[in-house]
Amino acid sequence: MARRQDHFLLRGGLDLVSSTLAVPNGRLLSVKNYESVESGYGRVGGYERHDGRPAPSDAAYSILNFTDAARRAEAGDTLTGATSGASAVLLTDAVAGGDGESGSYVLGDVTGTFQDDEVLRVGSNGVGTANGTAQRNAAPSLAVHERYALLAANLRRAAIQPVPGSGPVRGVWQYKGDLYTFRDNEDASALDMYKSSPDGWQLITVNRVVHIAGVEATPSAGNQIRGTTSGAIGRVVSLRITGGSISDTTGVGILTYQALSGRIQGAETLEYRTDPTANWQAFAASTTGPAPAPPRRGGGAVAVPHPQFRRPGRRFEDVLRQRVGPGLRMGRQHAVADRDRA
Repeated sequence: MARRQDHFLLRGGLDLVSSTLAVPNGRLLSVKNYESVESGYGRVGGYERHDGRPAPSDAAYSILNFTDAARRAEAGDTLTGATSGASAVLLTDAVAGGDGESGSYVLGDVTGTFQDDEVLRVGSNGVGTANGTAQRNAAPSLAVHERYALLAANLRRAAIQPVPGSGPVRGVWQYKGDLYTFRDNEDASALDMYKSSPDGWQLITVNRVVHIAGVEATPSAGNQIRGTTSGAIGRVVSLRITGGSISDTTGVGILTYQALSGRIQGAETLEYRTDPTANWQAFAASTTGPAPAPPRRGGGAVAVPHPQFRRPGRRFEDVLRQRVGPGLRMGRQHAVADRDRA
């Protein structure tokens, strides 16, 4: 029997859903230490810490020459330019020159641009005068370059923090270019959701939504609200009138708010104030019940390392509802409860 050859591109990612005979050409049935790349598949480039801050693997160092240093800075000091306001962290002690008052500083996490001939300071102490501008990755040899590059990467790596909370990380998900993760809070009483950012992990506030009636005023975003029966306190995110009229107090609508304490109850009068010193004013009555229970703690992980390795048909909002709580959806900036309910 004659053999028949066929040619196809290796691409498409890991397919764990289709039956073996239905897997399209190029997709993988099993894979380890490989990932999808533009040209098909390639070995995983490695793993590193992440919380949204700059990646250690992208770190660079700079070398800034100095003169007139009666006192020299040391490794770990924060160096600033008196004129430019630029700043950096010293990766090593000062590299001394031949005359005892000149040399060079090896800088990491440089912010701004150091100017030639400006005074260099650590705190209020002068540590020399800049002799030229900082030169990026300008070590005198490959061995020295590798040493300085490792120090720069370690500096960034040390700044990256783990996801706050207790127990294992419950899952990671990429959504519209942002990375979200889930972990139990410190006392393991609820599950928190975090988003990576240039400042590290940021706790995502789950806003609440309550239906209201008898609307006679429209608080602005940021105004405080409270329930007169429950004593619950919140902050307005938005208020949308869906029917009726405010002028004759027949208005009905949907109030989205950030819960600060307590839970708004059904059929209680809601009040608002424009600032902490202002008097409370009634503006509507709630028509839905108390807010959902705290997000679910514990449980299995939900991990999606790469969009092409994602299980088809599973949306981030589905995972959000499963892991954090029912009735949730993603708003433009926050996770939002579809409505407050028991």
